[in-house]
Amino acid sequence: MNSGEETIGITEAPDTQLARLQRWFQAVISHPGGVRAGAADAGDEDMIEGTLTKSGTLDAAGRLSVYADAYFARLIECMGEVFPMMKKFLGEETFGSFAFDYLQEMPSKSYTLHHLGRHFPVWLENSRSRAEEETGVAPASSGVDWPELLVDLARMEWAVYETFDGPGMEGGTALQAHDLLSLPHSAWDTVRLQPAPCLTLLTARFPVNEFYTALRRAEEGEDIAPPDARPSWTALNRREFIVRRQDLCASSHALLEAILQNQTLGEAIDAAAAVWPESDEALGTALRTWFGAWAGEEFFRGLLIPAE
Repeated sequence: MNSGEETIGITEAPDTQLARLQRWFQAVISHPGGVRAGAADAGDEDMIEGTLTKSGTLDAAGRLSVYADAYFARLIECMGEVFPMMKKFLGEETFGSFAFDYLQEMPSKSYTLHHLGRHFPVWLENSRSRAEEETGVAPASSGVDWPELLVDLARMEWAVYETFDGPGMEGGTALQAHDLLSLPHSAWDTVRLQPAPCLTLLTARFPVNEFYTALRRAEEGEDIAPPDARPSWTALNRREFIVRRQDLCASSHALLEAILQNQTLGEAIDAAAAVWPESDEALGTALRTWFGAWAGEEFFRGLLIPAE
């Protein structure tokens, strides 16, 4: 290399006293056990008094706790924005308690809040299992099984959130109904449908889509009776930047699931037929209705036709 050449690259920021203080401050105020536990884990509990002064009403740890409380309050607020129907159903105080416990066990580890609630449905499911194990209380044999309903609702809300925030069909070309319905039967065993990138399927133990809709339409303070358990299937898609939800039956869900698994159209129809409770003629009518409606909702980008 000539002496006049300059190498440009990425260099690490120096580990200055300010940088160390910033890391310490972040670790302490975000610690689920509180600022004292956070300072202890950071390696210097005495640093609280050595860094902050007390006020007329609060000691140094109390002043630092103000920031910690604000940190968790903001995260709980963000959780409420992602799971608004659950917050509406449970009430702000109860939902806040759920969210705080979740954040204690699953603290934010990303630079973005986008992923904050990703594990909330699984956490609810696991918390329910632990509670049953610790208390010996078995799932309800009759009536509403509240933990399962909450898990289903959380899964629906996270699916809505991800569908809205993910890639969509806006600005693209969708498969038209006539292109799909005019396919000859001879092509079914080779042709595949390209699903929209935002098409998502949800299986639930409760009619969660109906429950979600009822909660959305409810006035503030209005009580919405929880539904009885009944298997349900829902398709979510985004069109014109609006998330749309459609109830499915077991057969239409099996059909779409096979398409999302990159099976041929014939294989997908066979999957639907395997759980269809009526005649083949009735299934043919249902297929035309489903595909016509789904094309209108932009469920598919196009056809994958193998080269001859």
